[in-house]
This record gives sequence, C-alpha cells and structure tokens, in this order.
Amino acid sequence: MQQKILDDLVGLAFELIATVVETEGLALRLKKEQNHYPFYKYKGHSNEFIDKFINKEDCFRRRDIYGNIQLDCLCGQTIQGVTKKIKVFFTEYGSYRQNEIDMEVINAIDKQIKLHEACIQSFHSLALVPLRNKDNVLGLFHMSDHRKNLFDNSKIHALEKIAKCFCQLVLEIENTILNHRLKRYNILLVDDEPTITALLKEFLCKRGYNCVAFNNSNNAFEYIKTKKIDLLITDLDMPEMSGIELIKKIRKNFGVYGPQIVVIGGNAAKLTGLNTEEYNIAETFLKPFNLSSVHRSIENIFEATA
Repeated sequence: MQQKILDDLVGLAFELIATVVETEGLALRLKKEQNHYPFYKYKGHSNEFIDKFINKEDCFRRRDIYGNIQLDCLCGQTIQGVTKKIKVFFTEYGSYRQNEIDMEVINAIDKQIKLHEACIQSFHSLALVPLRNKDNVLGLFHMSDHRKNLFDNSKIHALEKIAKCFCQLVLEIENTILNHRLKRYNILLVDDEPTITALLKEFLCKRGYNCVAFNNSNNAFEYIKTKKIDLLITDLDMPEMSGIELIKKIRKNFGVYGPQIVVIGGNAAKLTGLNTEEYNIAETFLKPFNLSSVHRSIENIFEATA
C-alpha cells in the first residue's frame, strides 16, 4: 500500500481511538513480513519503553529448538491467537485487557507463556486489540496507561470495532491497488532459460501484474508490435537475437513510447559495461537475483512514471 494512504488511515484510527479512551501510550504494531510485527507508529511512551521495546523490532520474537519463530509475551499471543490455557484473560474477539497490575494474574499467565515482565508491570491499564480479519492478522493496537480502570467492557468493544474497520479498510484498499495494477501494468519477460521466465512470471503474477513470457527474443519482438507493454524484463545473452539487439529494435521502432526496460544477465562485466542511459534502461540485475529486490525496483519504476 502507498505510504501516504496508510499513514492517513493510521492517523484516522488514532483519532477514533482517542474518542473512545484517552491513554498515555498508544501504538500500532503492523505486519512487515511473516511473524514480524514491529511498531509502525506510537505516541506518549517514555524513553525507557521506547528503548526497551519499540526500537527493538524483534523484542517478542525468538526461535525454538527447531528453528521456528515463536511470538512471546502478550503481544505475540494477541497476534497469533491465544492458547486455550490462557484464553480466560482475553475477550472472545481476542483482545487482552488489564485495569491494574495484578501479580497473581501476571504470574498465572507467565506460567503458560514467556512474558516480558518489564513491559507488563509498567502500566496498570493495558489493552491489546488485534487487527484481525478471519485468519488474516495485520497487527494490533497497543494502549497503555499508569492510571487504573481505563478499559471497561464497553470501551474494549468499541476499540474492537475500530480495529475491525481499520483491518477491513486496509485489506480492501490493498486489493483495489492490486486490481488496478493488474489492469494497468503489462510485463513482458524474455529469457532463453524457461526456468527463469517461469519463476519471474509466477512471482509477479501473484503480486498483481499481467505477465507474458517468451524464451525467444524474435517472438517477443513480434508480440511487442501488437500489444501494449509497460515493462520489458530481458536477459542479455540469448541465441538468434541478444537482449541488447532486442532493446535497440524496440527503441528504434517505438522511441519514447516503448516500454520501461529492466535487464538481467549472468555476466557482471557485460552488465557493468551496458550503456543504460543510451537505451533508457531503468535497472539491471545480476543472476542469481533476489526476487524481492526485482519487485521493489518494478514498484519504483511504475510509481515514478504514474
């Protein structure tokens, strides 16, 4: 999702939460990748809390003896869904709340999961509300205060409604952007290695792009003459017609109306010596390349030309 849209949504959510309850600390943990939920936005926290928890993206992640990532403490339990053993401390929706520091409760929970006591014992009132849409969890709202008894049932219910709406809106906007890209951006993949084009096609199609692949550059050029292509990703070294020859023909025939171009290749010297300015090549990648890096580059190319 575009940064400004997300920031505006988060700002609106924070304003809505403030109409329900005014807390000293308000934060949002947002999913960055699988099992990784760093703090995205926060306000009102002490420097000590910021240093110990907010600035440490992995503060509630650990690996078990098998190397699997486990989410610890109450944030982790709220995100991944609480176990039956401690469900008594959570709402039906999956939110955690406390209205005073009760060591008996904390010790009871600590026997079941690994707690960060410095976090739990820092506040009397604490509410953790997950951003949950069926099995999709985007993160959680983290509200804390040194005062007692801030979170009654009606306030928790209202906060859960805000969380549901925020989660649903984020997912709908992401789908809208994804569908928009699917209709707008057409990518042509050209490489004489079928495994490369197949890998790129599968990866990019899952991210909303319309992809066509060729393992022969002559066939690819014939296709370009009849179809609108927004981006060409081509290998350099190919039989019959090389990648640079394909690029020259495209620039000669279509000029500024031709597609954006990304070049991939297995020869570092050839890629380094490529005159990217002459042929208006947006980016180059050395094989083996990182798919996420290619994706980010494509995103940047399309955002710059939107």
